[in-house]
Amino acid sequence: MFHVEHLGPLSAYEKGLIMYVMHKRERVVRLPDGGTRTEPGETRTFSTAMGLLRHCLRERVFAHRTGGVPYPTAPNAVWLGRAGKRSYGLVDTFTRWEVTYEHIEAMRRAQSAYAERLHYRREIAPQWRPDTSVSPTGEIRYADNSVELHEVDKDGNRRHRMIVAPSGDACF
Repeated sequence: MFHVEHLGPLSAYEKGLIMYVMHKRERVVRLPDGGTRTEPGETRTFSTAMGLLRHCLRERVFAHRTGGVPYPTAPNAVWLGRAGKRSYGLVDTFTRWEVTYEHIEAMRRAQSAYAERLHYRREIAPQWRPDTSVSPTGEIRYADNSVELHEVDKDGNRRHRMIVAPSGDACF
């Protein structure tokens, strides 16, 4: 599970004033002896869009694409599209859960809020600044024209990022 901490006032979605309802279709299962059994459908209600997104990831509602991970597991692992665009094609056609455009739009909004909070916790809250123990500007310039920036945060954690990729004649 993951935890999302609130950085500002709660929205109507986060307060639970808006409920999301998903329905699971019933299906007929063929038994080994040749008979059939009907599995009933169910209804789930979610008070937040993040809860809805978490449920869809857990139940594998989204179709898996190519890559090493067969199904997305993290809230930001599946791209739900841009605002106003219909991204219904990413829903797995074999899922028993009925997903509407409103569900996808709510999950897209929750996902963008999650990305903003994640960016704040990783980039802004640590207060990264150039590490002057490496060089006066914290940058290291290499012969292949690449530039690497060394940074330190308020707790003393260090990181380095390549801010200019290798290029030029030295790079083949």
